[in-house]
Amino acid sequence: MTRPSRRDHRDGRRGADRQAEVDRLPALGARHADIGQGEQSWTTLVDPEGNEFWVLGSRRS
Repeated sequence: MTRPSRRDHRDGRRGADRQAEVDRLPALGARHADIGQGEQSWTTLVDPEGNEFWVLGSRRS
């Protein structure tokens, strides 16, 4: 039996570069997750408790 994912939406640091965040977060305990999403404009990571989260680039108007 698999544990259901807990999902939460939080905005990170405003103006942060997406790739810089993806590079920074593993030092804080996150790990990359391949969930079969293919090439997307976001990166999926997993926190130390097993919760998936996404790092997206900033919105441009």
